[in-house]
Amino acid sequence: MTKVLFLLGIDDSNLVRVRHVGPTGPVYDLQGSVDVSGDLRNPQLKKKVIVLGGTHPQPVKSPKPDVIFNCITDADCSAQALKLAMQVIQQHKVPVINRPVHILKNRRDDVAATLAGIPGVVMPATQRIRPNSRQDILDALAKGPVGYPAILRRTGTHGGDTMVVLNSPADAPLLDQVACDGAEYFLISFIDFKDDDGLYRKTRLVVIGNRVFARHQLASTHWNVHANVRKGLMLERPALAAAEEEFLKTFGKATFPFYAERLATIQKRLKLEYFSIDCSLRPNGDLLIFEANPSGNALRQGSLEQFPYLRRPVQQMRAALTELLLQIPAAQ
Repeated sequence: MTKVLFLLGIDDSNLVRVRHVGPTGPVYDLQGSVDVSGDLRNPQLKKKVIVLGGTHPQPVKSPKPDVIFNCITDADCSAQALKLAMQVIQQHKVPVINRPVHILKNRRDDVAATLAGIPGVVMPATQRIRPNSRQDILDALAKGPVGYPAILRRTGTHGGDTMVVLNSPADAPLLDQVACDGAEYFLISFIDFKDDDGLYRKTRLVVIGNRVFARHQLASTHWNVHANVRKGLMLERPALAAAEEEFLKTFGKATFPFYAERLATIQKRLKLEYFSIDCSLRPNGDLLIFEANPSGNALRQGSLEQFPYLRRPVQQMRAALTELLLQIPAAQ
């Protein structure tokens, strides 16, 4: 039996969102944390979950675990919870998955700098700004390292609904939808990754210990690729789903060996045991990385009725993460 302590956090806004109300009460969505505890159902894991933070954080006392799994993933919105997690870890001095000290260095601009210079890895230039006016954004583009075309997105977000693409100064009116209230934003160089057939493909890889899994490869007519394309384009064009199924089935033998050295270097630099990489596998062999962090949804998958082949990768990743947690105490 391995005792695992999972650490979650209330984000720095101190707001907790209710996802839905079920038979046993409300289910909460903790921004900046990804709770994997419910996806690991092996009876050899004895799980305890603690939520850190809030307006009046209290000292945490718990029995000593065998392993601590830090599920607080985003330093831009959960810095306070990460600091509290460091205190819990200091109390117990046991192996830790995704140490907070490394998560605090995992912001988008940090990752762009950390992974820069790896041969065959392309990282878009990324700049953090705190605009108080539309002109502040235009000035940053004119004088900073990013330039046009650029993506503007609010820090601490991972969906695509907060992004604006600026192709030139003529797109300045698009900034009317941006709240220039002193909040932090990222400017990210936009690198066109359209394939020869006119589609954009986004691949999600998941690193678990020293293993790498392919979770999906989505195809879209728009550069902002998200899972909702499954209910549209990929359902309408079965060949796209068939190509994804083949990619997932053969990834370990056909694709991974080509990228193995680069992926190992990425993990070594990020110093994380569990994280996702959203990327595009370019025709020239480059690995174009959009983001690399533990905030991605890896262990849950929808659309299984229409795309049943998606079940196996998730099952494999759950098994690999469970195995990692069971092996850590045994290896001490």
